[in-house]
Amino acid sequence: MKLKLISVLFVILLCASASASLWEVHLKSNDVKAIWADTSYVYWGSTGGVVIRDLSSGMEQKIVKEIGGLTSNQVVAIMKEGEGRLWIGTKKRGVCSLDEGGWKNYSTNTLELPSDQVTHIAGYGDLVCVATTGGVSLFEGGEFRKFFVGDDWSGSECSQVNCALISGQRMIVGTDCGVFEYRFDLDMWKDVITGKAIIDGDFDGKSLFWLITSDSIYTYDGADVQVIPKTFIKHDDIVGIAASDTIVWVATSNGPSKYDFANSYWVRNRNGLEDYLRNSSPIFISSIFISSNGTPWLATKLGAAELVDSTWTLLQSAGPAGNYVEDIAIDWQDRLWCATGTRGGGAGDVMRGVLRYDGSNWEQIGPPTIRDNNVYCVEVSPVDGSVWLGIWSVGNGDLIRYDPSNDEWYSYQDALASRVVSDIYIDNDGHVIFGEYLHGLAVMCDDGNIIRYVKGEEPECIRTECVTAIGPGRDGSIMVGDFRLCEGEVYNLELGADCLSKGDDVCRHWSAGDGFVGGSVNDIELDPYGIVWLATGGLSAYDGSWHAIDTPMGLVWDIEVDKWGTKWVASDVGLWALHGFGTRWDDFANSYELYDSYNSPLPDAPIKALAFDADGDLWIGTGGGGIYRFTPPKPVIRTRSWVDAYPNPFEFVCPHEGRIHEADCIAFTGYKPGTEISIYTLTGELVVKLEAGECWSRDQMIEQDITSGIYIYHAFAQDGSEFVGRIAIIR
Repeated sequence: MKLKLISVLFVILLCASASASLWEVHLKSNDVKAIWADTSYVYWGSTGGVVIRDLSSGMEQKIVKEIGGLTSNQVVAIMKEGEGRLWIGTKKRGVCSLDEGGWKNYSTNTLELPSDQVTHIAGYGDLVCVATTGGVSLFEGGEFRKFFVGDDWSGSECSQVNCALISGQRMIVGTDCGVFEYRFDLDMWKDVITGKAIIDGDFDGKSLFWLITSDSIYTYDGADVQVIPKTFIKHDDIVGIAASDTIVWVATSNGPSKYDFANSYWVRNRNGLEDYLRNSSPIFISSIFISSNGTPWLATKLGAAELVDSTWTLLQSAGPAGNYVEDIAIDWQDRLWCATGTRGGGAGDVMRGVLRYDGSNWEQIGPPTIRDNNVYCVEVSPVDGSVWLGIWSVGNGDLIRYDPSNDEWYSYQDALASRVVSDIYIDNDGHVIFGEYLHGLAVMCDDGNIIRYVKGEEPECIRTECVTAIGPGRDGSIMVGDFRLCEGEVYNLELGADCLSKGDDVCRHWSAGDGFVGGSVNDIELDPYGIVWLATGGLSAYDGSWHAIDTPMGLVWDIEVDKWGTKWVASDVGLWALHGFGTRWDDFANSYELYDSYNSPLPDAPIKALAFDADGDLWIGTGGGGIYRFTPPKPVIRTRSWVDAYPNPFEFVCPHEGRIHEADCIAFTGYKPGTEISIYTLTGELVVKLEAGECWSRDQMIEQDITSGIYIYHAFAQDGSEFVGRIAIIR
């Protein structure tokens, strides 16, 4: 029965993945928070979803967030009950169950849970107890029953339940201020331990509940509470406990220890874990579990560890080494480069250097190949395909070039004025333009020499020290944005003919009062129609004057424009798609789609970085929620009536066939002065561009080898008006 249910689970997961074919999810699943195992499989919940590992074959299946399935990739509790149902507790989205009947989700929205922040799940027979930060929910007979502080157990401010355990007619609730027991047969609550914050607990399957606080270990048999000596581990921080029959293990800051019942003594076993404990953050182990055959398992920051022949063996899931992405680029080999640094530095388990993906394997590149893991920006040169990295690290920052022709790395640290590289942009002439936070803007010329634009130096072209974003401007210029707490401005720089001379440069600047949305500038993008897009505390555009886009995007981090003219915007709210080629600014508030955690696999995390690959797929990096590849749907063609094509359909007839044809070309009527008309295939390939008054002739079609079918024409006027229509050609 067990193997059959496992097989069913795998089939369900595979079908679920197929139904969400527009999305591909890449998550680090080795920061393990909870673990459950039997003799055949190990299940672990992590910051990157759930991993199911077949212990005999080594094959694994990942469960990640999807519509109608797992509600969040932040998994903090996991348990598999006797009938085969898998229970998954999430950090903010309630609890999910999976069996051969599919997925079921329980939350405060469905009134089954007192809080959506789950802390612990325990089972006994067909009973399941879910502990949350707002109380306990007991699942029995297909229904939940909720228990709250005040109404049920005594004590004030004890709503946070850190563990809940069941045995027979007893339910034990461990809270921030004590342990309380509920008797089902008596419908009565009882105080067990008061005035103590309970960290974790477990039931040994026979008679004892094991409970840990910050300073003690207790057992409770339904009548008496006993203190278990902390001999040998008294100075350790205990984070978890697991009990099964006469086997009891605790997970501590200094490794796992087993209880010796005969001598009332804890025996530590760190075999195989010494290097991990020494090189990882202080609390390396999150929780501990004992499988049905007595084998202990650890949930660690680097994977799931099993005790085999007195040595801990670490199992890891394939995938990227981190879930945090600050910047993304695609190189000429169509490899994905993800920078994992954070502005001003961040937690060590966030900064993972560069994550590189070749379509099948992930590679983590960090020290000693590059100096520091805090890689903040990445850019690919349009001239030679080299990859440039900027490291934001005070005292150890760097500007690094990777040459794909010889697989070599080169550092320009000695040429920096500071040790903080905040952004990189490479123009079509190969100039490497980069920001050095608190040291202005720098341009590396063809000969490797650097010219700097620094506040206070004449001529004062760029008067900010805090460059945060660099991108292309109109007519080959460079756009530069700064940090909100510095000047709060945007600059336009036109480099003169002599790269090393400032005398022939042309500069101008704008402040938020000129019409763009204020805030730190995070990204600058130029679309195919000469419009500059600005990512700040919102979205703005520049076509000779500034326009603030009226959409509720919140903080905007990155912008990419696809071949259809759709603006893809990464923000704290989610991923936005703004349709249209033009500048009808008042239309954008009603012509967008939003992809967020409610209608897509995207997490409850900021969308930080975007990049299109050669296939037109959009890669999405998030601030702690993993990496995603999205195949955008083809845009819906929306029409306006001011441009017509005639004749339409156009019957392609050659003169030698002896037939009289009505027209030798397709003409366009109703256009405005200065209108440009672009004609595309249905796959988005440009066929021809026409100026106002020109027509698409049959002779041109012959030269272009035009076949029968539907073609898209897009008319774009100088005033921003646009029209998209269809032409049918019959040969």
